[in-house]
This record gives sequence, structure tokens and C-alpha cells, in this order.
Amino acid sequence: MTDKARGRYTLGPGAADLGRVARAPRDNHSMLSRRLRNLFLVTAAFVVVCAGAVWLWVLHSGGVLTRPLPQYRTLGVERTLVEYADGDREHVAVRLEGPRREPVRFTVSLPAGTYETGAQRLPVLMLLSGFATAHRNLGRFPDHGRNAIVSMEYPYDRRRWKASGILARARIAWGVAYGLPNGVAAALQWIRRHRWAGTPSLAGVSLGAVCLPAIQRRLSTLGTPLGPTVLAYGAVDIGALVRANIPVGPPVTSALAASLAGALVSPLEPARHLPELEGRFLIVNSRHDERLPREGVERLHALTPEPKEIVILEGAHVDGRRPETVARLTAIVREWLTRYGALNE
Repeated sequence: MTDKARGRYTLGPGAADLGRVARAPRDNHSMLSRRLRNLFLVTAAFVVVCAGAVWLWVLHSGGVLTRPLPQYRTLGVERTLVEYADGDREHVAVRLEGPRREPVRFTVSLPAGTYETGAQRLPVLMLLSGFATAHRNLGRFPDHGRNAIVSMEYPYDRRRWKASGILARARIAWGVAYGLPNGVAAALQWIRRHRWAGTPSLAGVSLGAVCLPAIQRRLSTLGTPLGPTVLAYGAVDIGALVRANIPVGPPVTSALAASLAGALVSPLEPARHLPELEGRFLIVNSRHDERLPREGVERLHALTPEPKEIVILEGAHVDGRRPETVARLTAIVREWLTRYGALNE
């Protein structure tokens, strides 16, 4: 059987190139169609979610700040003895649950024996950072001394977040935005029931500094007494932060995704809450931060009310892989809080 009979043909030397040239317009057309389709889907999702976000903002934004704190029940308390350079500590890991089964998890570091006896009231420092777990967060702030150091965990599962698509992530982000202020308030309510708990102060680092203004404003509406506040490596404009740190495809798609993120988590937008806050503030940023847009940092400095102190450090963004930056930040924060009586030496 000849090659022709089998359905195969021998092409001339330039025929393969001609074939590729002939197919190119179809490939380009197909690629363009896919891009247009993806752009349409992203735009449609953006419009739908933004409409939903505006509706939810109108429905809930005032209530998030003004409604009474709902009842949270205690699911578990686990106590562990931990060795530190300045002596043994007790880590008290607490799990609470809200009325919609939303989780609240935090860990309190106390001098050993304090949890049960409550022999003296201790300054309470609530930490919110970008680190993965409460224990890692506590490890970045060594030498806790005669203080109660509290580390909050964000109310979502990181493994589930990484495995989720865009719509599932949008739902998770919305839940965090509307649940975090009440979650921190519930944690402080639980802490203040104990004899060892003194006046709490707040310290937000990186992601924590972005969330902290909304949290502090919520606590003020509940009448929670607060000491000084630390905003370290934060900025305003969540949409711009998303665009700078989580690029999503072409510039147009990234811009749409950033606007979508800003709409979804609008209850946490720090620019909305900073002018309404009262208290004393320490602001720390780096001169060459690769993760925070300069305009957002400058606006945070301007919107934070007086009295405030602003410290600009050399170097890049704070990161667990940059221990010298973490150590320098910790020393500055500790000295400032001690100066105003928010920490024991």
C-alpha cells in the first residue's frame, strides 16, 4: 500500500512552514477570543460582586460598628508550659465561636502560675500581624516579661484559602472583613473576665496594621478601655495594596481584581476609620518598603490623629525572613509602650 493510499502525503520542503503560516491566524483568533472571554467574565463578576458589596455595605456597615456584641461561647481552653529566656511562660490557647459558628482563636502568653492565681494585674498587649499562627507571632516578640501578650489568628483556614478559586476566596474575604472586629472584641471580653487582665493595648503589624483601625473603632463603640496603639508597616487603600502584592494577569484584570477586593472588604478600609479614632499612636514604616505603595503610607500618616509619633526606618518590609528587621521593630515598640505604661519592663 502506498503512502497516499494510507492517507499520508509527503510534503515539499517549504510546505511545513506554509502550514504553520496558514494556521497562525486561526491560533491568534482563538487566543484573542479566550482573552476577550476571560475579560468579560472578570468584568461581569466584578460588576455583580460590587453591586452585592454596595448592597451589603448599605445594609451592614453601620450595624457592624453600632450593634451590641453578639454572644460568643467558649469551645475550648488549652494550657501549655513554654520555656522562654526570661523564665517559664504559660500559653493559653482559646477557641470561641460566634452566633453564626464563626471561629475566634487566640493565644495568651502569661508568666507561669498567673492564669489561676491572678496575683497581680498585668498590662495586656493584643498583637495582630501577618504571621501564620499565634505561636509564631508570639515567637517574634521575645522576652514577654510581666505582661499578658495576646496573639490573634485570622478567622479563616489558610490551606482552604490556597486551594480555593476566586469566588470562594471572595466569600472568605467578606467573612473576615465583617467578622474580625467583633472577633477581637469577643477575645478581649473573654480576657477581661480574668483577674490578671489589665488595660489592653493594640499592636498591628503589616496586615494587622491595615485591619487595626476598624477594630479599634469597633472597640470604642463598645466602650472598651484601651491604651496606646501601634501601627507598624501599614497603609491605607486596600485595593492598591492588593494590586501591589497580588498581581492577577494583565493590568486591566489586576485593576478590576483590586477594585473588587477593595469593595468586598470595605468595612476594614483604614481610611474610613482612622480620622474617628482617639488615643496615642506609634507609626512605624520603612523607607524602601517594596510591598506598600508610598501614597498609601503617607495617607495613613496624615489620617492618624494626634498625638502620634512616626518612625521611618531604613530597609524593606518587615518579614520573618528578615530577623534583624523584626528585632529592630520589636525594640522600638517595646520601648515606646513601656514609656507610656502599656508594658512592664
